[in-house]
Amino acid sequence: MPHKLLLFVLGILLNIVVFAQKELPIIHANNEITRLYEGHHNGYINWYLTPEAKPDIYYLDKSKKASKVTLRTDIDEIKVKLRPGESFDFVVVLNGKDSCYNRFIHKAPNTFYQDLSPLTKDTIPFRLTQYSNIIIEALLNEQDTLYLNFDTGASGIRLKEDVIVEKTHLLADQDTETPNFRAMSRQNTLKMGNLTWDSMPVATTRFSAHESDGRFGWDLFDGRVVEIDYEKSILIVHSRLPKLEKAYKDFDIIFDHTLFHVKGDLVLNGKKYKSRFLVDSGYQKAILLDSVLMQQYNFPTDLPIIKTNELRDGIGNVFITKIVETDALSFGKLTLENIPTQLLNRANPAGYPTHFLGAEVLKRFNTVLDFQDNKMYLKPNQLEKDEYSDAS
Repeated sequence: MPHKLLLFVLGILLNIVVFAQKELPIIHANNEITRLYEGHHNGYINWYLTPEAKPDIYYLDKSKKASKVTLRTDIDEIKVKLRPGESFDFVVVLNGKDSCYNRFIHKAPNTFYQDLSPLTKDTIPFRLTQYSNIIIEALLNEQDTLYLNFDTGASGIRLKEDVIVEKTHLLADQDTETPNFRAMSRQNTLKMGNLTWDSMPVATTRFSAHESDGRFGWDLFDGRVVEIDYEKSILIVHSRLPKLEKAYKDFDIIFDHTLFHVKGDLVLNGKKYKSRFLVDSGYQKAILLDSVLMQQYNFPTDLPIIKTNELRDGIGNVFITKIVETDALSFGKLTLENIPTQLLNRANPAGYPTHFLGAEVLKRFNTVLDFQDNKMYLKPNQLEKDEYSDAS
């Protein structure tokens, strides 16, 4: 073997040995349930220690900035700051004997689409229902035609269980009298317009938007730019942000618990409250206010009640809400007035404190969602004067 080649091979082997011998940071726990805190999040999530996972992976929220993450056990903790593209491995020793391997990953931004040459632009028609939901015709596995709700407050693909049984071939090799939804293939193709997604898992749901077979979330467009034209009833999916009219105003997208949010101002009894809203086109109403945040921000509790209503989440839980009228909702210089607003009476269905910005507000703006630079652009449209379904 030539001398230079021998040195090269030995160098590789030495790196492998050093990596294998590298000691991972270790913390300890006596309880399998830990608390995980990330960056700007409100509160924490429960993180369960799993000795069988090698490793158990937590993905930080999509961001172009560095983010801090902390895992806190009942007796110990570990903190780390990760930039996009970085990962961090460590071990939690549970009850003094079980080694639980964990990995934090801050994924690098998806730049594939913006690097395409020439640039691409695909148009997908949709139907806006009487409930203000976006419904798109889709083709699953080249054979099953479905009508899916574009739900920006969700991720992945979820189909109603009865739809899976009656309208798809996902259970073709099963007895549909006793379907095993967990055994469905995780390698599915989905086509909408001229766009195709491969290797897609399909999850189940009991409920979805009216007139839909299920829903798909924002992350199918991750790394792309999505233009929602409510006046023409089309989605235009761009590989890079196009030149926009001056009427569009831009706002930062904030990711939290894998979903995206935008800041705005609520006006109640003449007082302005700075708030953050989960952008949720699957929520059919206008605004939903979180009970915890209302208390924290000392929102007025004596607003006249228009009526009460039932809100049902994606798994069928029913929430009784009181409906009041807020003075205004503003995003910068864009303002909507006299908005019927739902008040939650219990813990938030999102699982963490956040207000919801629903389809009845979103449809009033032609919207551009830039999932490359994490920006949302809004421009008022001709639906701005539509009556709200809960109007007094």
